[in-house]
Amino acid sequence: MKKTFTKIFSSAVALLTCAAGIFAPSCTRDDNSLLSAVDTDKQLSFTATTANFSASTKSGSASTILSSEYMGSYQGEALYLTAVENDWPVELAFESNKNNQSEIASKASEITTANITNNSIGVMVYSHANGADVSTWDLHSGLVEAEYVTAAGKWVPKTTIYWPALGKNAHFFAYAPYNTTAIPTSSVTAAAKAYPTIAFTVNSDYTKQVDLVVAEAEVADNPTFENISQGLTFKHALSGIRFKVATGVEVKAIEISGVNSTGTLALGSASGTMEWSNVAIAASFTIAESSGNLTTKSESGDYISLADKYTLMMVPTITSAGLPAGAQITVTFSDNTTLTSDISGHKWEQGKMITYLIAKSTVEVGTYTFTAVAPTDITYKGWTSTETKVISYREYSGNKYPVEWRVEGYYKTQTSAENKNFAERYSKGIAETFINTVSPIKGAGSESGESVEISYASAKPTITTNNKGAARNAKIVANNATLKGAAGNPWNLANRSQGYGVNTSTYTANTYIINGAGYYCFPLVMGNGVKGGNPNAASYNQSNFRDYKDQAINDPYLHKSSSGVGVPTYAVLAWADYDFIEVENGATNISSRYREGQANFKNWVTNGVTGATNGISKSGDVYYANFYVPAAKATKQGVACIVIMDATANNQGQSGIMWSYLIWLTDYEPGLPTSSSSAGSGVAEDGTAGGDADLKVYPLNRIDDPDAGTGPTITMMARNIGYVEDGVVTRNDYPASEEVWVRLEQSGNDGSVTPNYQVIKLQRPAASESNGTLGHNPYYQWGRPFAMKPATGVPGSSSEPSGYSGFYPPSNNNNEGYQETFTLGKTISLAPFFITRSGGGSWYNAGAANLWDANNAISYPWDKYDDAANTVKTIYDPSPAGYKVPRFMSFNSFMQNNTKEYDRAYDPTGTTPGSYTYFFWRGRPNAKGSWDYGCKFYGTHYNSIDIPPTSAATTYFPVTGCRASGSGALTDVSAFGYAWLAVPGSGASARSLGFSSSRVYPQNYNTRTNAFPVRPVKE
Repeated sequence: MKKTFTKIFSSAVALLTCAAGIFAPSCTRDDNSLLSAVDTDKQLSFTATTANFSASTKSGSASTILSSEYMGSYQGEALYLTAVENDWPVELAFESNKNNQSEIASKASEITTANITNNSIGVMVYSHANGADVSTWDLHSGLVEAEYVTAAGKWVPKTTIYWPALGKNAHFFAYAPYNTTAIPTSSVTAAAKAYPTIAFTVNSDYTKQVDLVVAEAEVADNPTFENISQGLTFKHALSGIRFKVATGVEVKAIEISGVNSTGTLALGSASGTMEWSNVAIAASFTIAESSGNLTTKSESGDYISLADKYTLMMVPTITSAGLPAGAQITVTFSDNTTLTSDISGHKWEQGKMITYLIAKSTVEVGTYTFTAVAPTDITYKGWTSTETKVISYREYSGNKYPVEWRVEGYYKTQTSAENKNFAERYSKGIAETFINTVSPIKGAGSESGESVEISYASAKPTITTNNKGAARNAKIVANNATLKGAAGNPWNLANRSQGYGVNTSTYTANTYIINGAGYYCFPLVMGNGVKGGNPNAASYNQSNFRDYKDQAINDPYLHKSSSGVGVPTYAVLAWADYDFIEVENGATNISSRYREGQANFKNWVTNGVTGATNGISKSGDVYYANFYVPAAKATKQGVACIVIMDATANNQGQSGIMWSYLIWLTDYEPGLPTSSSSAGSGVAEDGTAGGDADLKVYPLNRIDDPDAGTGPTITMMARNIGYVEDGVVTRNDYPASEEVWVRLEQSGNDGSVTPNYQVIKLQRPAASESNGTLGHNPYYQWGRPFAMKPATGVPGSSSEPSGYSGFYPPSNNNNEGYQETFTLGKTISLAPFFITRSGGGSWYNAGAANLWDANNAISYPWDKYDDAANTVKTIYDPSPAGYKVPRFMSFNSFMQNNTKEYDRAYDPTGTTPGSYTYFFWRGRPNAKGSWDYGCKFYGTHYNSIDIPPTSAATTYFPVTGCRASGSGALTDVSAFGYAWLAVPGSGASARSLGFSSSRVYPQNYNTRTNAFPVRPVKE
């Protein structure tokens, strides 16, 4: 198993795995003394990011006006010096010059997440007992330079560092850039029993000043440090000083004098902060060009920002007294006039950006807050939103004052809105977007928030209508012209011929398919228990298989299974998606008495079937279930569940349920069980005969290597068991998504402060909306033969289809004594019920691997399963006669292997499975056409670079979701599709197909208690 640290202290730490090809799979920690010089796979490496500070006037930030004081008169106009504090921006350079290079490129750049990889970093490592005082710390490794290795995506020390010995915490200190003029290695002190320090000097030449970022991380002892690079999150250690000048004022030079230029930064402290000390040496710093005025950016509004290269990186102040006495700013204007302003006492906080405004008017002091909440309720339908709230106020001396704000403009991108790029602004305002109105477009400001009403225009969809089930339903109605069977001589579904009896044509199953109205019967046999008229011992002669009495099975017939077994007495309609099966008029409901309070079953099925009592008849030594489907009711596709009960059904304390069967009314006609080449057929959505035929599928021999050829060919049923494609579907396809970025600005007193801004995104997404039923099918818990009720086919819905008769799976199963030992026999006595497990797992207290494949004796054969060894259908298999639940490799051609991914660690060659229990493959769908609440998968593998022939056969898999293990509730309808494999996973899991519009998991893992569809293949 992959190991990770169990405890993390101090600053944020990202723990990432070692990259393959740079280090061997193990990065085990140890002491230098325990390793040889060639044990380079044991060394430490580092990953790094910078702290995610907000930009100075960006969404959600608060600007603090530190001071606003009169400087003097210039050209007859009063000027003021205003100091504004913000968090250090993520980037200083928001714009680029004509050469597409950052304006700060002429000096040492600010270090950001984007450019930190351009720097090497200095790292020091200490080891100590957990919670020990620094006075006991050992210096595990002194200052070491680590260089960034692009291929590995991490920093690798030039001198190898190993993890400290077991039983010790590892404590990391780091800084960047490494060994510059401002930070020579001689200024870095790393010694045992003390925090490391950096002696820092601000370069007097502003063009050579550097940023300084620092990081600290502590990791508790863990003896399994495999595959880990230590994460370091850096933050700014200096204060940034930048300038803005009132529009129309030309500045030649700016000097800051009498400020501190040196200091010592401790990279750690008992309080957990990085503290400056020994701040001293008053110095002057002048910003000027060799000729001309200072370069300015083009910027609208009341101010011009001096270029980023003029931003100073200074030692912070360390006391409440702020800057020392005598600190001042002197501004030299273009006519060589100068004004000087005292800044002593100003506080420069570590990691903050101080902007000095040379202003034409005074500004009220305080902290300005400006936030806006973007709406989340925009859809492709026209309506009005009132979600947007704008908060705008100034706080000073404990009081809050409203500050005006306005909608500044509408932009095409987020970047253009943030930078006020007028070339990307909608010239005609909201008339060019999908917005009708925004009201108000300015506000007086509020501490609690002002509501903004936004009205959206309606997109015009392209509407198409498709009666997806019409042709299929028409075929069923046409079949009603000739009823199957007769009242006294029903059609035997196990023989596919008329009359009672068991002969060489008899093949029993748990699902029986009918294609129209008629009188029907089938022998009461457990699933696939009779094959070719004879008991199919291979399907039930397993040591762990049980009947409903929890007895070993000696005979497949319900009444002969074991000693003391009951006699079939009632054939009861448990549920149906519509009432196409007749029930006995006036008959008394039969209760399932496993627990008090469960819903009653519907009446027993019969009505007009001669010789049948309570839906049960007997011919010779065989019991039969009998039911009648009148032509007047067989008007469309449908599914129903018939439950067989013994004579104890009315007795308190016993359910009396012996077994249940699924009846599937459909146009689909399955292939004959006697012929492996016989394929089923049906009607396609467009009404063409044979358009829904069984598909020949050619699974890949190796899922990781499509060139390795295909394995045994299989014939896959055209539909999920019990699938009903029915209903008129109206599809509304809306235009492509539309979006606009709205910039809101806070005025700030009289507008003299560069405004804080907010950018909110308004988006109407593209959408496709369908009304109607898109199809539904029953669900099966892995290994159980019994159908759980279908879902609705309405996209995005989780409700049951309307018109369902009968009862739902009980919603209170977790309170029904399910903590007791749950045997296989007891689960049979709950045949039509969904068995829940709140934490997932198996639906009964065993992990049998052979419930759907009698030939399988191993618990999780993902690395051992041999598809060449054919699966053996069991009595618990829910498939119709002649079909079975698919084997392991059946769905792997549905995935485009050129996009394969590993979900867990695995031998990268794909030839030798590793020791990890959980891994599976995923890729893009190997499907034809666009997503239509499902995929039309090819039976032959095609990569995305291949062009399948137009005649290439496909089969449609609908996205009917599943029933969740904890409650039986529907989930993922129209979002994710599933289909079980016959293969179990480890413990209480099993393998399945899973897919969405963008991903396919051909051998996914899922808990066995989930209920998925089943797509059978030919035996």
